[in-house]
Amino acid sequence: MRTIKPISKSVRFNLSQMFFLFGLGMMVTAARTPEIKANVGLDNATFGTFMTLGLIGSMAALLWMGDVIHKIGVHKVLLTSITVLCGGLAIVPHLHNGYIWLILNIILGFAIASFHISINAQAIHLQEESGELLIPRLHGLWMAGSLSTAVIAVAVTANVSLAWHVDVLVALTWIFTMRAIIQLRPVLMGATPLEDDSKFSALYAIKQLPAALRWMPWLVFGMLMAAQIEVAANDWTTIFAKEELGFSATIAIIPYILFMVSMIAIRFTIHHLFNYRSEQYWLRRTPVVGGVGFIAFLQLSTGLSADHKGLGLLFGSLAFICAGLGCSYIVPGFFAIAARKSALPGSVVIAQMSLLNVFLTFLGKMVIAWVAGATSIGTALMIPGVMLIATTFSAHLGASEPTKAK
Repeated sequence: MRTIKPISKSVRFNLSQMFFLFGLGMMVTAARTPEIKANVGLDNATFGTFMTLGLIGSMAALLWMGDVIHKIGVHKVLLTSITVLCGGLAIVPHLHNGYIWLILNIILGFAIASFHISINAQAIHLQEESGELLIPRLHGLWMAGSLSTAVIAVAVTANVSLAWHVDVLVALTWIFTMRAIIQLRPVLMGATPLEDDSKFSALYAIKQLPAALRWMPWLVFGMLMAAQIEVAANDWTTIFAKEELGFSATIAIIPYILFMVSMIAIRFTIHHLFNYRSEQYWLRRTPVVGGVGFIAFLQLSTGLSADHKGLGLLFGSLAFICAGLGCSYIVPGFFAIAARKSALPGSVVIAQMSLLNVFLTFLGKMVIAWVAGATSIGTALMIPGVMLIATTFSAHLGASEPTKAK
């Protein structure tokens, strides 16, 4: 019988703080994307392409980091990745060259993926030890951090320069995250010596991808379909509201904030909803409602904004609220499903799933970027809306009975 180890208040607080700060720091530039785009002097297609190429760094980390974690432990990876991430973000506001921004984007992609794998592997480890449903709540805290950074942007954009805003926030993120890592060190996963270390190598991960696809093709499909709208919203919401709806940089952040709020609402309440309906039930219905609502309100927003800017903002905001509600639980939910179904350790499962997802998302982001350049951002955003609806075909992977969550 498995021994249950309750999570102490100190561990819970510091782990929660790390997820919150990860969202706060990582997304600091998202709300001010139009200014960064203007600084580096790129058009929509090229800017979107360069953002997409940042995923090269993510894929490199996803191939390599599972091996590193099992050789040196989570602690060193967390310390290094958060330092590179915050240092790189502090440079972004000072750049005026698109190619240097591209190189930095790749480095940031590597750091973000490394921190992501480490912190989620630790969370899954604690979830398995304690028997608590931690992942959706912790991902909700990540979203709360992302929301907080967007709210801060609304408050300071009109009066504070991009450089001061980003540099101060990432400095605070680094200081408090380092403190949380130090506090958590006694419970962080250490090195895991194995008889066959090759099972955690990048080459092994690549070799196992066909096998992974055979047992979880619908899981990969569902994650790709659901994740794309979250990625697109992070990349394009503020640019869409500023350039196509015609709002100021401050007002253009509002739809993005509401997208975050809707995602947080579901991630913090989904464990209660599971008491009444099964995981399968929610995975089948929420993406359809969210995707249809997103597409419908997005079309109303672009159609009305020229003559009725207030209605354009209202319907644009409703579109991103629907998107957030529709995709919120799906990605963390599919990570949890993968961990339940796989015999591999948590960090390897996360790296394997994320590698597949990032590779496919790379293609999706590229398509959206070039459609945005060739037509409009509103037209390009229809693509992830349709993809979200398609997620319902993976709903059968969820648990078929309501679960009494803690």
